Amino acid sequence: MTHYFELYQIKDAENTDYTFRPWSSAVEKNFNLNDYKRVFRYDFPECFEPDVEDEVLCDFLFHKINYDRETGGIHYPYQGWSPSVSDVFCISGNYYYCDISGWIKLEI
Repeated sequence: MTHYFELYQIKDAENTDYTFRPWSSAVEKNFNLNDYKRVFRYDFPECFEPDVEDEVLCDFLFHKINYDRETGGIHYPYQGWSPSVSDVFCISGNYYYCDISGWIKLEI
């Protein structure tokens, strides 16, 4: 199985009621993954076998991408907006909403 990471961000941040909001607000405002676009995909090397929970991997990637953006790192060649609350991460087909503290697994 190929393991991969995808980052989704809201297409129209100015006109979406739950941009940069916690999951509770997104639910109240009728969260819809169709409001998002995939802005980044990274296929892990074939030898990659994650031995951590998806949420731990999401935390690592969130901090790694933001750190690389600040320092000019090249480990994850992502050039978009910094990941933040209300973004959606996908780890090999499992989707997670970035909440204020932690991740909400989405049933998609």
